[in-house]
Amino acid sequence: MGSPFFPVPMLWQRRAVPTIPAVPDEFVTLGELFTHTGFMTGLATGLLVLGLFYAASSVMKRSMGGWGMAFVGIVLVVLSFRFEVEPSLFLGFALLALGGWLLDVADSVGDRIGAKAVKIFAWALLAGAALWLTTAVGFPDEVWVLVAFPFVVLAAGTAVRMLNRPPMSELLGAMFAVSIFGLWVTVPETDMIRVLLGISIPLALATLPLISARVTGAGAFALVGLIAWLTVDGGSTSPVSIIGGWATMGMLLLIPLVGLHRRLPGKIPILGLHVIAVALASRVVGSWESVVAASVGVVVLAVSFVMILGIVPAGPEVTKSALSESEVKRS
Repeated sequence: MGSPFFPVPMLWQRRAVPTIPAVPDEFVTLGELFTHTGFMTGLATGLLVLGLFYAASSVMKRSMGGWGMAFVGIVLVVLSFRFEVEPSLFLGFALLALGGWLLDVADSVGDRIGAKAVKIFAWALLAGAALWLTTAVGFPDEVWVLVAFPFVVLAAGTAVRMLNRPPMSELLGAMFAVSIFGLWVTVPETDMIRVLLGISIPLALATLPLISARVTGAGAFALVGLIAWLTVDGGSTSPVSIIGGWATMGMLLLIPLVGLHRRLPGKIPILGLHVIAVALASRVVGSWESVVAASVGVVVLAVSFVMILGIVPAGPEVTKSALSESEVKRS
């Protein structure tokens, strides 16, 4: 034994066992994601559809349309097998797709007689479809959701429809996957969104230059309508999270607006800004308690990122010849 002045550690004294740092909740949640049946089913289904897109593009030697409709179709099929999906929703998404398709038809015929009437009918159909989906949303106690839902669907669908040409079409899959990931971490109820996320990961590769799958007007409005509805369903217990969830579409909404006035930045800066916008929308705005504060936050974010897009150096100019070269058959 040692003296009080010269203590000698006892050999049999138990030493403190170093503790292993706790794993952050975010990593635990990510790990659980890969054990979730819905996510894995979506991932497997998405890989299958990705393979079909690749095979079709290899045989036909050209970019493939229908990316958005394929996305919506397989999500609804998987959800129907795993959950009770209201049948009226299928009609709403079908009407959105029809309205988007009619807009593409009217644009393809130019200024021919009847094109304007087709556009008017298409927009009326889209508005009616958005209102039809609103009746399936519910939320009798949150009137603002019912009022905002049709505007979100129509505005976001219009924006995504404008991103159907290179170089932005090549980023569309990755940007949607990032947005859906942000949606997953924003709303409290995520069972159906996990299916959506699983499908989005493989289909993000389908829009890259190797396959160059494109979104059409039909797919743009149907896909945005599906995501907007799943956001409301997942945020039913936390209305503020709905605002954050809708805002995770981020740069998908702002890029067309800025692109009308100036040449856009390159693909990498845009993708980086989109990731930042989604992170702020999901982890900041979506976690607030006040609907008014969250709405103001979304407006501030939108204005800020429009200003950032305005000062970031523009990317290379995409000429008509470059666009035509991307449409020709690939060797």
